Amino acid sequence: MKSTLFSLTVLVATSSALAGVTETGTNRYVDGVVNNGLSGGDNITVPYNEVGPASGSWLGGDYISSFGNPIHPFSDAELYQNSTVQPGHYYGTIYNGVVVDPANSSLNFPSSDAQSLFAVDFTLSTPEDFTLTGWINPYGLEDGITSQVTVSIINTGVGGTPTQIIASGGNDLYQPFNVTDTLLAGDYRFEVFAIANAQALGETYYFNGGADSTWDMSITPEPASLALLAMGGLVCLRRRR
Repeated sequence: MKSTLFSLTVLVATSSALAGVTETGTNRYVDGVVNNGLSGGDNITVPYNEVGPASGSWLGGDYISSFGNPIHPFSDAELYQNSTVQPGHYYGTIYNGVVVDPANSSLNFPSSDAQSLFAVDFTLSTPEDFTLTGWINPYGLEDGITSQVTVSIINTGVGGTPTQIIASGGNDLYQPFNVTDTLLAGDYRFEVFAIANAQALGETYYFNGGADSTWDMSITPEPASLALLAMGGLVCLRRRR
């Protein structure tokens, strides 16, 4: 009897965190390209792409460079993602950085692009509470730089809670967020997308920018979900008597 009650307690404690939440897909990647295609040289275009696993922790990314001739214009890109996908819990950090230097010549056009995506598709069979904290940090407010970060919970099915843009901004707009709310039963995608781009179009000077973000989303069961789970366990216990 005591062991059965203990098992029921453990069942409620471990299963309640997953009650009503099912992950159905994941998309994690970093992608970048640096280019000196109009500057000559051996290292003209350098692309980079890496895709993360469907679940668990992943650290992906690299630092890539491209150099031109004869006066050595260059472009660099830094793209990293450190993220984790667990049942009902998604968290991580993205760092994207871009640098270009036309080497004092407006006839050189180095370019750099870095982007990262973190996305988890999930289905809620019952309304569930969630908390979501973090920040976005797109930076580089100058000519030739474009940076953008968006954090959103997207409704991908019929019914449910409408799509929410949790945070979105570009070019020097640091923005923290701390949200606690409820999602109705339905299909969703939690998504963090960050992109930074540098284009030396007629400029002669060095400049840089980036797009960074960190996030932590936890989905927790509504009290009703816990009550139903506990009642189901008690029914099973009574039948065993």
